[in-house]
Parts: sequence; structure tokens; C-alpha cells
Amino acid sequence: MIKNTIAFLVLLISTLFISPTIAQEEKVADKPVIKTGSGNFAIGVSEQIWIDHRREEDWTATVGDPREVGLRIFYPTKNNETSLIPYFSYGTLIQEVTEKEWEEPSPQGFFLKAAKDAPVNCDVKCPLIILSHGLSAGAWTMNQLALDLASNGFIVALPEHAFIGMASKNSKNEAIKAEMVNEILGMHRVKMDQSVHEIAEVLSQDQAFIADQFTLFANGDKASGIKGLDFSVDMNKVIVGGHSVGGMAADQSCVRYRVFDGCFSLDGNRWTAILAGWTKPTSKPFLLLLSEAFFEPDQRFAERYLDTFSNHGAAVVKGSRHDSFVNLHALYDPESENGIKEINTHQTFVPIIINFANSIQSDKKLDVANFLSAYQEQVKIVDFEEMKINAPRPELYTWIYADEKATKKIAVEVKEK
Repeated sequence: MIKNTIAFLVLLISTLFISPTIAQEEKVADKPVIKTGSGNFAIGVSEQIWIDHRREEDWTATVGDPREVGLRIFYPTKNNETSLIPYFSYGTLIQEVTEKEWEEPSPQGFFLKAAKDAPVNCDVKCPLIILSHGLSAGAWTMNQLALDLASNGFIVALPEHAFIGMASKNSKNEAIKAEMVNEILGMHRVKMDQSVHEIAEVLSQDQAFIADQFTLFANGDKASGIKGLDFSVDMNKVIVGGHSVGGMAADQSCVRYRVFDGCFSLDGNRWTAILAGWTKPTSKPFLLLLSEAFFEPDQRFAERYLDTFSNHGAAVVKGSRHDSFVNLHALYDPESENGIKEINTHQTFVPIIINFANSIQSDKKLDVANFLSAYQEQVKIVDFEEMKINAPRPELYTWIYADEKATKKIAVEVKEK
């Protein structure tokens, strides 16, 4: 795969490529270990693969194969006997993909500290957050945000969306590579637009499947395999979020599925046609954090969010890039120019997400716009009402829509569902 193709993909989607110089928070037995989390709880972790027998997998060779979702679940625990957990669930495969196929360096060999398969211990029941990665990325790109959330009292499920992320494995321990990513490269923008919407649909269904499984655990209808989790998870406070296409999927899941009490999207605004066609906006709390690199004022963008979420807040995180919402701050040299920028971005958006989730936990009538106004010194607030009136309405969307026919077609399909 040639370098210029990769450069194009990096700009378009949420692939995480890093500098060969990597920050090391500390070393344990000469192994680099990433910082654990900002909260007071010790962190437990469990890795599982769940099978959704209701859905057929489109990307396997065998007809009738069910959809499989790999998971890394972080949660609060009182077990301080931590062990070194590989930063990547499928590290060897990711190294192969990044170094051999993508011709980029891999941060292979990094670790995080957590108590593997330790019992869940919450002071009260823990809210659940399902947090999805973007296209051609992976669950590992959301590790640091998950660690911060878990250390602050949340159970966090990081799905490995098979065939959509960089790489994963199935229940037979077979390697899975990003077939969808390879397919959309070089597409005409109309077809690419449709493909991204199809991908967001798969991610949204994965998110709903995970929520269903946790409901079964909480009701005692199925065992999770994690001691204490079944009676610790609070299914009355379930939040869905994600980065890039994962954030787009979270938008859709929030509107479509009753189980979700709120949602947030990290720079997942680029293909907003996925929000078209809803007959009534939802009052569920919705938070949209945008990067300076991707954000462009646009009437259609504002209209779709106003039509979809009546209780919303949106802001641009100053100095941020599309991939600033993943693990860059933990992986760059902290003294480099990029490292300083990414650390600053991380220190801005993570407290906002934690406090947003805590506010949903304590008050389902949260006013998101009012909540976000407390951070106006750190972020630039986006006013959708003003944007709807004064922003441009381009004939062609950069990177988004090739023409209005494609947009209308997608809108009709969403509405019919």
C-alpha cells in the first residue's frame, strides 16, 4: 500500500498513526507502562468475545457465520494487585498490519496496569458506558479514555468492531483484518458515503447488542463471567459514545434504542446524513466535541442536529486534530511540540466527558447547553441555531456528500428503518 494512499486515509478517517518517539509514563521491569487513570478507583479489566447469533456476518467466507464482537471491559475494583496488560488486545496482528501493510511504526510492547478479571466493586451501582472506536482504528485507541472513566466509577465496554478496525481476532483465534477499510479506498464519494453509513449501522447494532447482553447480566438471565459485574451494573444509566464513525454510530444508537440514556460523539460529525429522517427530536442528553481540523460551519450540519437532538451541546476543542480524541497524548514524546498539544487536548476533553457522564448519572434532566457553558474558556461553543441561519450551504460537501441525490437516498433509507 503506497504512502500517499495512507496519507489520504489518515486525513479522512480515524486511523491512529504515531511518532516513533513514544512517551513512557513509567517503566516496570523495563517495560513501558501507560498512565492508569485520573480517578480514585483501582481498575479491573476483562477481555471477552461475544457472539450475536441474531446477525449474520457479511465479511466471513462461510454463509451463516454469526457476528462476533471482541470486548475489552474496564471497571472499578478494590483489587490493587495489578498486572501488566498488553496495550493492544491483538498486539502481534496490529504490529503486522501497521508495519508490513501500512508501512508505519507500531507502538508494540506497551502495557497498561489493571487487575485482570478482578471482581467488580462499586460504592453504588456503576453506570455503563459503551465506547466505540473509529474506522480502521481499534478498541486500543480508546484505552486511555476508558481508564479515566473506569477509575471514576464507570463500567466501560470497548468493542473491537470486527472487519472495521485495524485488526482483531475471532472466537477461533483467527486473525481478522480491516476488509471494509480496504474496500472503501479509492471509491467515488457517493459510494464511499454510502459505505460509511453502512459501517456506522454495523457499529450501532454492535452497541445495541452489547447493551442487550449487559441487560441480561443485570436481570440474572445470563452470567457475565466477571465476578460482581452482574449485580453492579446500573442499566438505568447507560451511555453510548465513540470517536469518528464510532461517534456517528453513537448518535444513531441514542435516537434508535431506548436502553441508552445519553450519548456523546468525539468528532463524529462528518457524515451527518445518518441523522436525517427522524420525525421527532429526542430529549436525551447529547454532547458533541469537535476538532478544529474537521469542523466547518454548515447549514445542513446544524439542521440535522437540531432535528435530531433537542437537548444538545456542541463545542470545538481548541488546538485539536481528528485523532486528538484518542491515545495520542499517551504515545507522543510529552516534550515534543505534538506531544504538548495532544496532552493539552486530552486534559481539556476528558474532564468534560467524565462530568457529562456523571451529570447524566445524577440528573436525567441535564441541560447539556448549560452544562457545556461552564467550559467556554477551554472550548469554543457551537451554536446550531446561529449556524442554521448564517452558515454557508455549499453545493458539494468536502469529504461528505457528492450530491443531494445521495443524501436524499440515505435519508429515505434511514427513515424507512
